[in-house]
Amino acid sequence: MKVTLKDIAEKTGYSLSTISRALRGSEKISDSAKQEIIGTARQLGYPLPGPHRTDGASSGTLNVLVIVTTEHIDLFYATFYDGFNLAARNQEIQLFLLRVQRSKERLYEVMDQLGYRNYDGIVLFTPELKQNDYELLKEEIPENYPIVSNGLIENPVFDTITFDSYRGGHLVAEHFEKQGAKEVGIIRGPFDKVEARYRNNGFCDFIEQSDSLNLIWNYEGDFTYDAGVQAFHEYHQLSRKPEAVFVSNDTMCYGFMLTAQRNGYQVPGDVALVGYDDLPLSSQIYPAITSVHTDFMELGSASLDILMDLIENPRPPKGMLSLVPLRLKVRDSSKQKKTTQKPNR
Repeated sequence: MKVTLKDIAEKTGYSLSTISRALRGSEKISDSAKQEIIGTARQLGYPLPGPHRTDGASSGTLNVLVIVTTEHIDLFYATFYDGFNLAARNQEIQLFLLRVQRSKERLYEVMDQLGYRNYDGIVLFTPELKQNDYELLKEEIPENYPIVSNGLIENPVFDTITFDSYRGGHLVAEHFEKQGAKEVGIIRGPFDKVEARYRNNGFCDFIEQSDSLNLIWNYEGDFTYDAGVQAFHEYHQLSRKPEAVFVSNDTMCYGFMLTAQRNGYQVPGDVALVGYDDLPLSSQIYPAITSVHTDFMELGSASLDILMDLIENPRPPKGMLSLVPLRLKVRDSSKQKKTTQKPNR
């Protein structure tokens, strides 16, 4: 049977993170602890890394698989994975990415064929799945296998950590109120996604309690650039237009804003905009886009912390939900200004 880091942990009493760092030669581990861990690893026949290696085997890092479901790796997913990669590097974890195209059946096949012993744990980012889908996945995996999910559902099956989407929508409405906006709108994400509903609910609930804000327009998009373009065309036809619009992700916000500019609108002069995710491009285009900042490195660190606990203390999934806080990065796109020249409507 293959010797794992967990075998060394059981023999020595050290945590998996301490063992991983010791095998990598970290200076944060005492010499006595290193000697005990390395000696135990040799005794058990564990393939030692680096200067301790005698058989050319791979290093003693924890191997974590990140499974994402998407048709293509766009700027959002690239930012997501980069944040996780930085978090893994800080924790001396080897990260592997597996992309599964948006097909539940294909995901079930992958999980059924997965060599679980090759990975110490798995992080799932499968935002289109619902509770019954997670229940089916749970049946495919070995008992007590460490899995953390980043997909928000109302009743989590696996331990889940994600962003506080409700608070994100709340922050946007609060910002519009502080900027002096009166009539506002929202371009939502698809309502079959919990994340989209929570962002919408946080935004609308603040407006319901506000004495100054009035929601006069909403449009349901699908988080794509084209949805932002189409949302603008509907906005353009409105006889009564909101002066500020919350666009529920940055990609739709790019589509809306660029199309508005091509049609003679000024942002924020004619319409103030706020996006969501704070992707790198948001601070690089003109005007720079105000956006709800989602720190993927923080999400990655928190996810890996939970995963490490599950690896060290195996147990059935409890479905605990943890939320990573958000903040609003205010830039030029949402600052209220008035222009002297209006586009033809």
